[in-house]
Amino acid sequence: MKELAKKLLAIQKDMQAIKKDSVNPHFKNRYFDINTLIGELKPVANAHGVLILQPIITDRDSAHLETRVIDADSGEELVAMIPLPQSAKAQELGSVITYYRRYALQSFFLLEAEDDDGETATAAKYVPKEAQATPSTGAHCARCAAPMLTSQTSGKAYCSKKCWLEPKKELDENSY
Repeated sequence: MKELAKKLLAIQKDMQAIKKDSVNPHFKNRYFDINTLIGELKPVANAHGVLILQPIITDRDSAHLETRVIDADSGEELVAMIPLPQSAKAQELGSVITYYRRYALQSFFLLEAEDDDGETATAAKYVPKEAQATPSTGAHCARCAAPMLTSQTSGKAYCSKKCWLEPKKELDENSY
């Protein structure tokens, strides 16, 4: 396992953040699709002599996705498995497989996504949707005094004016 670990470390050092190039039409969030991920990861892994396989393994009662990372020189390998849901709809199952493949690779190689929509310049990591927000119980933002909203999905309170997206203004001697 020592040789494979060295190669995985080298891959992590060589990988750059992957650009989010796709939009989820349901949630309106950005992500990188499986083809972008493979296009970025495969050449780096191959350059270090690492083979990546993601077969679907089936038996009579179940199916699961395997992610195999194999050192082509030593034969050492790491394997992760995730069970696939038993679904009658092939299209739905295909979407699940693609989703699992992408997240298995992202997790296995500790891959980062490049934040290409400007959020890297802000302090906020989570920007809730107004459609999923309800007014907080009389709370106001400590920064701008606007009413606070609560996200129905996360339960976190946030400023209704989203003042965290604006740069913090420094006080100068003329502002008082």
